[in-house]
Amino acid sequence: MLLFRSALLCDGEVRLQTVVPYLLTQLSDPNAGVRSLALRCTVQLMASLPKLPPADAKVYHDYLLPSLSLLPNDSEELVRVGYALAVAHLAAAAHEHLLGMQFSSGQQQQYSGSSNGVRTNADTAAGSAAVSRVGSSRQLRQAGSSAGGTCGTAADDASTAVGGRTSAGIDSTPVAVQLQQQPLLVRYDAEMAAVRSAVEKVVLDLVTGTRSSADIKRGLLSHTHQLGLFFGRKDINNVLLPLLITCLNAGEWQLRGSFFGAIAAVGPHTGRDSLDVFLLPCLEQVMMQPGCRTTYVFVVCKLHRHTGCVHTYPP
Repeated sequence: MLLFRSALLCDGEVRLQTVVPYLLTQLSDPNAGVRSLALRCTVQLMASLPKLPPADAKVYHDYLLPSLSLLPNDSEELVRVGYALAVAHLAAAAHEHLLGMQFSSGQQQQYSGSSNGVRTNADTAAGSAAVSRVGSSRQLRQAGSSAGGTCGTAADDASTAVGGRTSAGIDSTPVAVQLQQQPLLVRYDAEMAAVRSAVEKVVLDLVTGTRSSADIKRGLLSHTHQLGLFFGRKDINNVLLPLLITCLNAGEWQLRGSFFGAIAAVGPHTGRDSLDVFLLPCLEQVMMQPGCRTTYVFVVCKLHRHTGCVHTYPP
């Protein structure tokens, strides 16, 4: 915790390049408490970063999430539940950072376009001035030759007048240098799809893994709103809902109750078509299962909350 609090006083580069790699090395510590605390501090540090440079756009799906890939099969329940509680916060941080990169890239493109426009106008003016100087030099040379004098060539005069540019006003800077000066652009859709694929694998391992448990699933269900915002409607219907709805097959009524309590948060992101075709039939089937009256009333209350939340949301 001392390292984590000290890192919050440092800039983003120190947190990302120094502190986070060290915390990831502590995930192999033999003490489960150390592994759980290292995971929590890593997620909080990533969420505390105001922005990421474009060069680190792949840090989540190429470095961070692969470094955490062994946690769903950790030997201690404490670590596995901690990862289930943290994955939604990690996904939200990745989403926020990629959005920030996209916004910065758009601003850089606008600035680059306006700068190129100003530079083109300047080059055109310089080219016109060079052409006029070339004409004047030719007239002077003709006059000098008739008087027996000599004059420098017009091409040399034009090159000197333009100052390193051609007479047409075209920038003579090498192409490689121009490419290096251009800002690094981030493809938001591609990077976001890669992060979603990596988070999808994490959720799949936590829900269907050999060491999955009711506590792990409850940890995921407690943050369904963040996961819904991260995945979007298409991936919710194709990935998240089919995984979460397996909680209804659990023998513990507490887990089924947690599902109904959490589905109200993810319901607005699914759309009415998914509700009518996929979700409600499953819920109605569960309602027909025998059980004690207290459990039945509890599930009915959660179901009313869920359906009211979805149907009041615009399609």
